[in-house]
Amino acid sequence: MIEEKPQADHLREQKSIRFIDSHYNELFRIPDGGTIRVDYPDYHYTAKCQYLDDYHTQVGNRVYHICQFAELLERGGGTCRPEPEIDREKSVRDIVAIRENIRPDHKGRNRGEER
Repeated sequence: MIEEKPQADHLREQKSIRFIDSHYNELFRIPDGGTIRVDYPDYHYTAKCQYLDDYHTQVGNRVYHICQFAELLERGGGTCRPEPEIDREKSVRDIVAIRENIRPDHKGRNRGEER
């Protein structure tokens, strides 16, 4: 017999964190556990986010109401956007490919150049 997941677990897997402006216009959503990049005029940071409920999220180690977070950004001249998740396997392959193509061989030529 196949055991089905409880409904609550299934719904939790579909949770996303909503980011809005101070007028409740949705800007974007990220999955629970996703990362955002916050940009202010003089600095920026990235933070992991955790879904708490439809109106609250944890950004880094602080909990915010979604409108509170929007107002905080707007007051400071900040913006936020989703930070793409890096696929570790793909990044390692890309780095290896880049290094293989540009690292000089023992004669000072880039690999892949005609000899």
